[in-house]
Amino acid sequence: MNPNVFGQNIKKLRTMRGLSRYELADDLNISYRTISSWEVGEKMPRIHTIHKLAEYFNVSESYLLHQVISDEELFQRVEGEEDPVHRLARLLYDKYMSVPEEYRPKIERELLRYANFLKLEAEEEHKKE
Repeated sequence: MNPNVFGQNIKKLRTMRGLSRYELADDLNISYRTISSWEVGEKMPRIHTIHKLAEYFNVSESYLLHQVISDEELFQRVEGEEDPVHRLARLLYDKYMSVPEEYRPKIERELLRYANFLKLEAEEEHKKE
């Protein structure tokens, strides 16, 4: 078992689900520091925890441990489960609702500003092709 491979895979699966380290730690009833130590390759979890993580992310234990999950493979896995637009909307909504109400207008403005930036960037890339 390579701790770096495992750590990279946990981080990819976690971020693809839109989870922070704190949220994953809370879901699994373990410490944030433990998640962090896995992701940077400092430590490896015990076998029963690997099993718990595999169930949580709906992957095999082997999938977590033996090779770095490619971004393409990860997107295919996630897209197969749910439409990407719906997944993104759900993730954004969940994050948005977890923020105190007084900060929400600023978050809305920033998200829209960033979305416009990404649109312009995509248009520029398309012009180059």
